[in-house]
Amino acid sequence: MEYKFNFKISIQLNSVEETRAIYQALCPEFEEIHFERSHTEVFLNGGGDVIKINIAAQDRNAGRSTINMILRWVKIGAKTVRILNDTKIGGLR
Repeated sequence: MEYKFNFKISIQLNSVEETRAIYQALCPEFEEIHFERSHTEVFLNGGGDVIKINIAAQDRNAGRSTINMILRWVKIGAKTVRILNDTKIGGLR
């Protein structure tokens, strides 16, 4: 498959623990979901404090939709982690 467009995203959250939790939540999504018009790789940098995402897409619309989906997942995950940290249920602390 030929990919004409490449996108790179770097995401750094409030803490290493939060970044790793979001990364661990993202990984299964990309193992289970196969996109027809794009390919995505997700990994942590060496220090574990930045999520790196590489997206290769056949066209701009495929790239944009993949980016939007990933950013929504990150936003939901970060909100969930913050809610858990603020409650007595517990969180990453």
